[in-house]
Amino acid sequence: ELIEEVSRHSVMGAYLSHLRNEKEDPTIGYFPDENYAREVMQLFTFGLVARNPDGTIKLGANNLPIETYDNAVIREMAQVFTGLSFGSRVSNGNIVTNNNFTLNNGFNNGFQYRWTEPMRFFNNRHDTTEKVLFTDDGMQLVIPAGMLPDEELGLVLDALVAHSGTAPYVAERLIQ
Repeated sequence: ELIEEVSRHSVMGAYLSHLRNEKEDPTIGYFPDENYAREVMQLFTFGLVARNPDGTIKLGANNLPIETYDNAVIREMAQVFTGLSFGSRVSNGNIVTNNNFTLNNGFNNGFQYRWTEPMRFFNNRHDTTEKVLFTDDGMQLVIPAGMLPDEELGLVLDALVAHSGTAPYVAERLIQ
């Protein structure tokens, strides 16, 4: 629940650049910003390297730490966070659902409600293709094409939290 609230918070979206992050359009040279996709794995859940339940780093056959993801996973994960924009706006003094993806392209304060209410998905701006994401204990998370954005986000966030490396990584950070 906490990671979902963080992922949908407008201020976090602005800070880590997934607010109004649109689906890929190679014809015009647009690719989604990858910042939040990287941070949600690297800082908020399982970290850069695989860990054992006791927090020690798992080593590969070459005696080097096993990486938990690579750039291909970051690119795919960035697609999960496309189509999010302000969930609410003010109309005639009332809070209403925002139906304008590009609502006030500037980031001035305006009405505070858009900064305190969770972001929502705009389906036509969200990437609905299959996404091949991270692996955990030999099982790769694959998001099938055509999933609804809210369901997709829930599935991915649940998998991030349930990842075998998340508990030891977060516990180590709390101890530090």
